[in-house]
Amino acid sequence: MKVPHRDTGVRQAFTLIELLVVVAIIGILASLLVPVVGKMVRKGGTTKALGNVRQIYAVFGMYAADHNSEWPVPKKSESDIWSKDQIFPYTNDGEPAATWNDLAGTIFTTPNAPAKGKKDNAAAPAVQNPSNQGFGMNALLPSADGDPYTGTYGGNPERRTPRAILSQKLAGQMLLMECNAPVIYGAPWFSEQFTTFIKNRNSGKNIVLYCDGHSELVDQARFDSANDQPLMPWNAAIGSEASIFWRGY
Repeated sequence: MKVPHRDTGVRQAFTLIELLVVVAIIGILASLLVPVVGKMVRKGGTTKALGNVRQIYAVFGMYAADHNSEWPVPKKSESDIWSKDQIFPYTNDGEPAATWNDLAGTIFTTPNAPAKGKKDNAAAPAVQNPSNQGFGMNALLPSADGDPYTGTYGGNPERRTPRAILSQKLAGQMLLMECNAPVIYGAPWFSEQFTTFIKNRNSGKNIVLYCDGHSELVDQARFDSANDQPLMPWNAAIGSEASIFWRGY
């Protein structure tokens, strides 16, 4: 005689194998999702940084309107630097920034830059302050005459004579570029400041603001003098794209 099956009302739990399969599936999905989310975050940071440089250009225009249509002279010390003491007051009700740290989180820094004490990649130095998180000004902008590293100027761009905006080749000369230094020199030995040290910020591209106000992402490979269309060095043949990029002629 068969004994009828009785429903005890007790629900069987998942087996260990079933749990492991679920965990494995979740892990696979997470591994696929994390890089996508990371790329989306970086892309958003790049878009915001491009917006930042457009705002910076507008501020440069305000400065020039008050200074005989001249760009500010790039300066490289914390005590006196273009963004901190010359341009920043136009974004801060006329108040200058006291230190570099005052620039943190403003339009002068880029969202994709590492936090203070962190590195962009293994080959980069750790970020020390906001001057490593933003844009470097073209050291050759104030004057196209002479070697900025030797001679009268002794490597100090602040001693060079400013030029009026209208004297620039506006469409091709770089005004600012994403960098981990406040002032950019167009020499091969300095290129790591705006290539290697920041290569992870915009997936191997560099945010460049030109003197005519347009901005774009430039492949960092173009700052290799061996590239087919190099933007290095600063003293390339006059009329070349590299010479116009740095010197304006």
